[in-house]
Amino acid sequence: MPISEDRLYADGNAYILVAAHQTVRHALYEWSRGATRWGTPREWWWLVIEHEGLRFAAIPFEQLRDLLNQSEITMDTCLADLPEALRQSDSWQLNPGVIHSRVVDKTTITTAVALQQAEESPGQLLVVTAQGQCVGIISKRSRSFAMATLSLLKMIEEDAKKQSSSTVSADAKVMPEQDSKNH
Repeated sequence: MPISEDRLYADGNAYILVAAHQTVRHALYEWSRGATRWGTPREWWWLVIEHEGLRFAAIPFEQLRDLLNQSEITMDTCLADLPEALRQSDSWQLNPGVIHSRVVDKTTITTAVALQQAEESPGQLLVVTAQGQCVGIISKRSRSFAMATLSLLKMIEEDAKKQSSSTVSADAKVMPEQDSKNH
């Protein structure tokens, strides 16, 4: 019996799938639109990054926020270039970063076996596919309800302001040249 649809679409399995060649900005934009079956985007959702060859990496959006706040990762960073999650030397926890997800075919595994495999997988996550396409995830990770100093939605808003002001600045620099050529 295949993995049940109810399990795949449970709230704890909310995710956004984005190609590895896209940027952090693009992934955050996709996440902020919230156009999924799970409704309003939350920072505990997973970003699933699709690489070539049926390979997937993943990171919770709250960890992506931490990377943006604490490292050289920027909105323009390619998703394929995000750092890998590494186990902290003094703890069982992982530093923020992507995990390379186990992949299972929806039709070849039961829900119970998928839950067990997710429990034993890096990041406690499985990517579920059907006919070579990601159709969901199974996450056994506990949600975090910690309050962030700077939420991802606020970061997206600030980035959009920077992007529009740099576009206006670039346009202002181009306009005088155009005017002088026309006179």
